[in-house]
Amino acid sequence: MRKAVSAAAILAFSIACGGPTTVDSGPTQSVEYYFAGTEATGALHVHVRWVQSKHNLTLLSPCVPQDQCDIYAFNGTGVTELGLTQPPFVVNLASGSGTFADPGITFTVTTVNGKTFTFTGTVATSGTQVQMTGTLSGATHSSSQLVLDRQP
Repeated sequence: MRKAVSAAAILAFSIACGGPTTVDSGPTQSVEYYFAGTEATGALHVHVRWVQSKHNLTLLSPCVPQDQCDIYAFNGTGVTELGLTQPPFVVNLASGSGTFADPGITFTVTTVNGKTFTFTGTVATSGTQVQMTGTLSGATHSSSQLVLDRQP
């Protein structure tokens, strides 16, 4: 009888608790750094600085120094894509958020003048070198390859 009661108690406890839970320990890599890179057409140069909470990314806010959260136009196409009309040909980022699935990463940034860009790619880490490789796209920018390297 004692074994039957113990087995029944264990079974009832397991059912009531829902069994073992899955614990998300987060990604094995970190992207909580300042990154910069120029997309393949040479039109846009992107600077982003992420704050990471497990798989969730948000743009550093406030972003200080500000030049770690902006996009530069490197040619006439970039000026048009960013909606700029006069120098300086740089626009600050107003917001940014994303998801880091490790190694997959997706994020969206929006400039202070309302231009939104999306990046989808992967992250690779080797020692202190961290690199994001993927595609940048937006309403005013055709998809192009973008490599973002961790900056010192």
